[in-house]
Amino acid sequence: MFSYEILSRTAPIFQDFKNKNGWQETRLFSDYNFIGSTAIHSIHSVKSQLLDELTRIGLVPRSDLERHHSRIKTLRHDASVNANADSLSLFTALLSCGLPDNLASKRHGSYQSRVEGNAGIHPSSVLFQPYKSRYGKGQKDDEDRKKTPHWLLYQEMVITSQVFLRRCTALTPLQVVLFGGYQLDGIILDDWIAVNSSCEQTLHLMSVARKEINTALDLRVMDPKNKLPEENQEVLDAVCDTLFDDESFE
Repeated sequence: MFSYEILSRTAPIFQDFKNKNGWQETRLFSDYNFIGSTAIHSIHSVKSQLLDELTRIGLVPRSDLERHHSRIKTLRHDASVNANADSLSLFTALLSCGLPDNLASKRHGSYQSRVEGNAGIHPSSVLFQPYKSRYGKGQKDDEDRKKTPHWLLYQEMVITSQVFLRRCTALTPLQVVLFGGYQLDGIILDDWIAVNSSCEQTLHLMSVARKEINTALDLRVMDPKNKLPEENQEVLDAVCDTLFDDESFE
């Protein structure tokens, strides 16, 4: 998630600098500060095109837009569609929707996915921990031991000396239950993940919340220009608040 943090902070600064100083000065500034100006410019162009399309179909209300230099449209700083933009927990949870097959769970020191029973985190990942750090060897306090996450979302699986998971993002059990995989059938997610809880009522509530999220998504896809019914919006707001609270306790 490091790249998300850097991009979300760098792109607006880069665009503001370009608007004030022009493209030539921006390229010199980028080269001096080791910023890929062409890549960021391409990302900004794609972002503008996506925003135009989302506005055209009605998912982004026109009241959320503001104009710069006659034709360029951007989201207002207080845009309603960005109400939860600061929730990193929600962002990572939504990533798992885009890669439903790429969940991995830690089992006995390694990771198990839907297709692989013994995989490790690739050494190039920021989540990778050397053996000594992982198990606290040579450290006096248990609190100093570095822990790998119990759940991962990975972008690709590679085989070298063993099976490795690359470009990994840590997930919490709450994110997996609400957004991970394809289908939650009772207490089984995608035929290989068993969902357990010490409180049966909590497990039932999470299952209902997941169904309500899917219902709200269907309603938006079928009629994107109209707002969600109040009861559906309340469920989504409650889910966002729960994820934000879950993030604060990590």
